[in-house]
Amino acid sequence: MKLKSLLILFLLPFLSCSQSKQKIKPTNNSVKVLELFTSEGCSSCPPADKLVEELQNKNLDNVIILAYHVDYWDRLGWKDTFSQKKFSERQNWYYSIFNLNSIYTPQIVVDGQRQFVGSERGVLNNALENKNLASSEDGIKIKILNSENGMVSVEYNLENVNPEENLNFALVQNHAITQVKRGENSNRKLSHVDIVREFKTISPEKSGNIDLNNVNLIPKDFHVIAFLQNKKTGKISEVQSTTL
Repeated sequence: MKLKSLLILFLLPFLSCSQSKQKIKPTNNSVKVLELFTSEGCSSCPPADKLVEELQNKNLDNVIILAYHVDYWDRLGWKDTFSQKKFSERQNWYYSIFNLNSIYTPQIVVDGQRQFVGSERGVLNNALENKNLASSEDGIKIKILNSENGMVSVEYNLENVNPEENLNFALVQNHAITQVKRGENSNRKLSHVDIVREFKTISPEKSGNIDLNNVNLIPKDFHVIAFLQNKKTGKISEVQSTTL
């Protein structure tokens, strides 16, 4: 099923549904930021989830994964364990950036500049080989101040402040398994990686603090990603990640 402004339009082909602390330090100081929009209520999403998990298992230093579980398929019989309205809103923002005819899952966005059906392995491999990369040098520095009682406090420092860019923060769970009991994926055990549990966007100053919350927080199972992104074009210029 495809969506336009989160309204059902028509069916997609079968590949997609309708409706210790350390930083990642790539040797070439550049990374790919891969954002997956998925749902436990979409029968076409598990292949994309598996593809992204295979990528994560390779432990590539130059690929950062963010998996957002959208909420607009929750009405189909199964409420996604990890879905949030704000993730659907972020996908809708990309819908506008790319001037798409519809919103769909699974969708992958790479570096905020290219989008495609999330289960298309060949297209993903090609996108990862493309040389348009975000920097992972010291344009952003992040430090975990506290990670307990369901809250992570993050301190950030920017080398430069660009008024055309927002600073995004994601609290990411490394891995989870869900036994789906209803809906399109009924009786399936779904494996997820790099699940975004909290996401905040700010107009940054040179430095500051931000709090990210999740009641299920277990520090060893989570990490934080921060990245600068152009407000109009979606291009990601700088990214950093740190464990809790």
